[in-house]
Amino acid sequence: MEFFPVSLIQGGTADGSVQNYASIGGKNFHVIHKSAEIRNAVMQSVRAAFEYQGQKCSALSRLYVSASVWKGGFKDQFLEEIAKIRVGPAQDLGNFVGPVMYAGLVRVVRSC
Repeated sequence: MEFFPVSLIQGGTADGSVQNYASIGGKNFHVIHKSAEIRNAVMQSVRAAFEYQGQKCSALSRLYVSASVWKGGFKDQFLEEIAKIRVGPAQDLGNFVGPVMYAGLVRVVRSC
C-alpha cells in the first residue's frame, strides 16, 4: 500500500460549520487517450497547467500523450495555445497569467 503526503487545513465559518481543505502536494497529470476529443484535451491541459500561474496544488505538472495523438495534432495545438497565453497584471482580464502569489516565489521563478 502506498501513502501520499496530505496537508489538511481546517477552519471555522460564520455559521459554526467546519471546512476542510486537503492539499495532495502536486505532481498531477493528464493522460490523453486516443479516444480523447483533442481540442478539448488541449484546452483543459493548458488551463490545468497555467491557471493561477501553476501555483495551485492541483496544477498539471505531467502530461502523458500516446504517440499517435501527439503526432496527430495534439502537440501542434498544445504549443499554439501556449504561445497565445498573455502574461501581465491581473487587472487586465485579457491576461491569463498574472503575478506570482508571494515575493519568495519571484526568486524561485528567476532561478529556473
